[in-house]
Amino acid sequence: MQRRLELACALVHAPSLLILDEPTAGIDPLLRTQVWQEFDRLRQAGVTVIVTTQYVTEAEYCDAVALISEGSLIAYATRQDMRRQALGGEVIEVETGAPIDARALPAVEGVMSVRQQGPRQLLFIVSDAGVATPQINDAIEQVGGTVDSSREYRPTFDEVFAALVTAHAERRQGAAPPTGEIAQAVARPR
Repeated sequence: MQRRLELACALVHAPSLLILDEPTAGIDPLLRTQVWQEFDRLRQAGVTVIVTTQYVTEAEYCDAVALISEGSLIAYATRQDMRRQALGGEVIEVETGAPIDARALPAVEGVMSVRQQGPRQLLFIVSDAGVATPQINDAIEQVGGTVDSSREYRPTFDEVFAALVTAHAERRQGAAPPTGEIAQAVARPR
């Protein structure tokens, strides 16, 4: 009830800029959804809404996201660009009909790396998933494989947050790992 009252008081004056510190902390998930629907309505009415939150998944509701760790701004981007930043590009998951060795695949333009996740599962880091997917499928068929399924992998903001914060911490300690938790475990096809 207190959160609703605080939000109502902030809106009484019809501000063009609204800055809120953790407005959804301590409220139930249904009310949290309603609050974000109201923020969206305000945004559509031309109000700029700046929100701090400890609920990383709430980044899905935002046009742009700033990530602060240990007092430093470590990322500022749109949701999609932040995902690319965390993972090193867009990600495609492929499941093949039979076991396949990622090292046997020919080089594919736009594929930055590939990770063997299982005998029939491959994870590709690409610059553009829409362009790369048919080329990846063709490359798999060139080596005698078949594609059962392929889809673009969209990490949660919990995964994005973890990858960016981990990479930032490692950079601060002197190591310069590849961007992202997933990208760190990726090897190029041979």
